Amino acid sequence: MSHWVHFSRLKAGLSPHVERLVKELAGRLPSGLDYSYASLDAVSAYVEAIGVDTAMVDLYDHLVAYVGEIIRRRTQGEWKLRHDGADVYPYIRAPRHAIIMPINVVWGEFCSIEPVAFRTAAANEVRSARARFM
Repeated sequence: MSHWVHFSRLKAGLSPHVERLVKELAGRLPSGLDYSYASLDAVSAYVEAIGVDTAMVDLYDHLVAYVGEIIRRRTQGEWKLRHDGADVYPYIRAPRHAIIMPINVVWGEFCSIEPVAFRTAAANEVRSARARFM
């Protein structure tokens, strides 16, 4: 999680700012955001257009907040904080799921050599969390 510590401006304080971060992200996209998995395609295209390096620096918290909110709403979960040694980071806790990590979704897409695909990555993270719970 060293990437979270390095790139996040809000770190453990992200969850109280989710609504603001999502509004700011929505203001950058011509179509806005509707909290659907499909809206992640527009977000992915936007990140591709501005470049992953720019998004990593300028939008990391925004992207984690939006991906996390979509996941939270779809799974009826809630934002929580995980304490892992000295590091503290937000995650989604949902019924019938292991810990769901929107941070992993965003970071994984930042590090991929493939085009950014937040929709697929978010769906895979939720499926994986459900499978780990079983």
